[in-house]
Amino acid sequence: MAANRERVALASFITGSVLAGGNAVGMAAGGALLVAGSLLAGEPLVLPQRAATWVAVGYLVVVGSVVVFVLYIVVLRYWSASRAAYTFVLVPVVTVVLSWWLDDEPVGAGLVLGGLLVLAGVYVGALRPAQVEPARPGVPSPAEDGRRRRPPAGRP
Repeated sequence: MAANRERVALASFITGSVLAGGNAVGMAAGGALLVAGSLLAGEPLVLPQRAATWVAVGYLVVVGSVVVFVLYIVVLRYWSASRAAYTFVLVPVVTVVLSWWLDDEPVGAGLVLGGLLVLAGVYVGALRPAQVEPARPGVPSPAEDGRRRRPPAGRP
């Protein structure tokens, strides 16, 4: 148990976020559960023999999990969570483009149209400047008030 706290503290120190430590512990627990489930299902535990497979696994672990998570935490420092969530919508678009470029996968009109719709949605949801309501006379804006945001009328 103390080792988990140390891992959480180290990951939190590196990224400046408690989320990273919790994510590290969660990924380790998830990996352990997957291995246990594999053993219960009677699957053999076989390690890869080729160096290329180990390189691919290492890339997925380091870049695909750790680096992407740390970058997402950095994005959350500058964007709201609702805006940052739109980055996940872009993953299929990037995947299609990379598949076309690296594997010569065909890209039809449906994929192009869908990709354009996704990009338009990301622009509207995450990148377009926010519409600011005109200030009502006598009511300070949250920026002017500074202490806390007031709930809408009729809500506690």
